[in-house]
Amino acid sequence: ESIVAIECDGTVSTTKVPLENCDDSMRKPLLIKFKNTCDASCQLDTMKEANIGKSNYSQTSLGIITLNEVTDEQLMSLRGKTESIVAIECDGTVSTTKVPLENCDDSMRKPLLIKFKNTCDASCQLDTMKEANIGKSNYSQTSLGIITLNEVTDEQLMSLRGKTESIVAIE
Repeated sequence: ESIVAIECDGTVSTTKVPLENCDDSMRKPLLIKFKNTCDASCQLDTMKEANIGKSNYSQTSLGIITLNEVTDEQLMSLRGKTESIVAIECDGTVSTTKVPLENCDDSMRKPLLIKFKNTCDASCQLDTMKEANIGKSNYSQTSLGIITLNEVTDEQLMSLRGKTESIVAIE
């Protein structure tokens, strides 16, 4: 009764996919960020390997899966998938005064992904972009609370980074 499982001929990994922006509450949805080498089929296979049904998540074309329901066992399985998953991020509030820039270096490769809080609907997202003086031709809006930003000036980016009430992260 104290043994959970016995496995044979498996490699033991001590590294786990990091949980970002998570606290004890593990607010959902979780954003599963996949490596560039993991295409749509790889992403679906990864979810299947973790025994997560299709009704529990939605897949984007941006290398991200939004996971609405997950058990502890499924989450542990996902955290072990370091070959395909970069990070798992909780839906939460940002405690800094600026929205963080994730996975960005000096080159600031475009497009940038603007991730909005669940409380910021499509209209709120458009208003946020307008307040930052970013024209509609410079971005595209998804139905998943993410805007893909193709062109941005330093001033516009600084404005977006100050929108902590509506934006979770810029990647």
